[in-house]
Amino acid sequence: MFAAARHGDSGRARRLALPVSLLLGEYLFLSSLVDLPRAGAGLHWVAWIRMAVPVSLGTVAAGWLLSRARGTRGAPTGPAEVPPWRPWPGVLANLAVFGLAVGLAWRELGPGAPLPTSAALLALLALGGLAALFAAMTAGPLPWLLVRLRPLVGILPAAMGLGLVTWWITAQVEGTWGALSAATLRAVGALLRAAGGEVTLLPDESVVGLKGFEAQIGPECSGVDGMGLVLLFQGIWLSLARDRIRLPLGLLLLPLGAAAAFVANAVRIAVLVWVGALGRVDLAVGVLHSKLGWILFVALALASVALAEHAPWLWRNRGGASASEKGGVPAEVAVYLGPLVAALATALATSALANGPLDPWYGARIVAAAVALVALRRSLPSLRPSPSVVPALLGALVAVTWIALSRGDGEPLASALAGLPAPARLGWIACRALGSIAVIPVAEELAFRGFLLPWLVSPDLEKVPPRAWTWPALLLSSVAFGAIHSQVLLATGAGLAFAVARLWRGRLGDAVVAHAVANAGVALAVLAGGRWHLWG
Repeated sequence: MFAAARHGDSGRARRLALPVSLLLGEYLFLSSLVDLPRAGAGLHWVAWIRMAVPVSLGTVAAGWLLSRARGTRGAPTGPAEVPPWRPWPGVLANLAVFGLAVGLAWRELGPGAPLPTSAALLALLALGGLAALFAAMTAGPLPWLLVRLRPLVGILPAAMGLGLVTWWITAQVEGTWGALSAATLRAVGALLRAAGGEVTLLPDESVVGLKGFEAQIGPECSGVDGMGLVLLFQGIWLSLARDRIRLPLGLLLLPLGAAAAFVANAVRIAVLVWVGALGRVDLAVGVLHSKLGWILFVALALASVALAEHAPWLWRNRGGASASEKGGVPAEVAVYLGPLVAALATALATSALANGPLDPWYGARIVAAAVALVALRRSLPSLRPSPSVVPALLGALVAVTWIALSRGDGEPLASALAGLPAPARLGWIACRALGSIAVIPVAEELAFRGFLLPWLVSPDLEKVPPRAWTWPALLLSSVAFGAIHSQVLLATGAGLAFAVARLWRGRLGDAVVAHAVANAGVALAVLAGGRWHLWG
């Protein structure tokens, strides 16, 4: 379905545009009507919903990119397979369910309503899921949709993994808002002055206002995460198309995309303040606030990719995007990424239940990864290590470096664990230690040194020699590994060490050994030395 607009006619493009428009319009309308609570018994579900929305957007966007790179390989074709387009039953069903969702949301979250219960929030979430299903069915009957989506199953783990990573990265880069705050506020002030009116600008407080309406621009709506989104998706596309485009000329897309994101964010904030100054505070705060940010920046990123695919000066063979049949991700990506994606998705779900720094359901992510490894065991590459001691020494070096340089406050985690009953505390610690030594190294090495490192060397994964590498592949795979950890620089260095272990004898099992030894050293420092911040 992601590839319909590219490989089909305008009718197929409308099939895709209708459900997307329905869902985005309904989401923005509901956002302007009510807001999620910040207190109450169901707060953990609220936290989950706040994460699920951007993760879903990131997953769909990544799936769109990956499916375009794969082209029509494996996709059903032929006019006989395309049913007549009858969207109205799906539209009516979608609107009926959405009406129920609006009524429930207003009753539970509207002005003067008591704090919602978990059951009410779950019901609202279920209605949203049902509305999304009916919106998808406006594109065609459900059996036809399943046939269209079947060729994309292989890239689902990669798309979901990228969706999870986009949310994580944007959450991390929000802390850099101060670096761009002054420039953004000046740009917003200039736009508002051009529109006329008395502008209030307080850079030290990140406040901008017009005609008495003032807005303080916080990290979550600052737009710096939007620049990160644009750069991330453009980087994904550049890596997918690297054998077909002119490099380093194609790298011009990155600064152009960042600049476009900066301008778009300034315009968004200016419109927000202008609408608020007109008296529509509900619209300014409900829709134009952070809720529109992800939609705006994902759309900007994908639009820049679509334009780049039609820029002849970027392509080596002047054939444009028609050369996409040669690129894409291999079918076996699901095997390499499945365990890690299972762990990340479970961590996303259980983190909403966390009490401060302690996720009481941490073991669920270990179980999810282990189940995925067992289910895929017949398709996994060989993880047999070499008899060399070099991987273990590299792992020990990583552990020593991590312990020496890692900084943080471990007191919150230690206090949270001390508040648990003894069996629960011991169970959590055992699961954390054993999972980090026996399960997580396998899942992460399959993804980063098993798939990403050789795939960045050449898209034809099966033909990449075990010890082949390039500097871009080595650095980018290590940076990607670092990006999913809280200690980004230390984790990037660890990724380089694990890559060296992988390349030493050309065995993925050596990278797993190095990773396991490193994690074992960290666990020992935590348990024997009380360095709880290492597990922060």
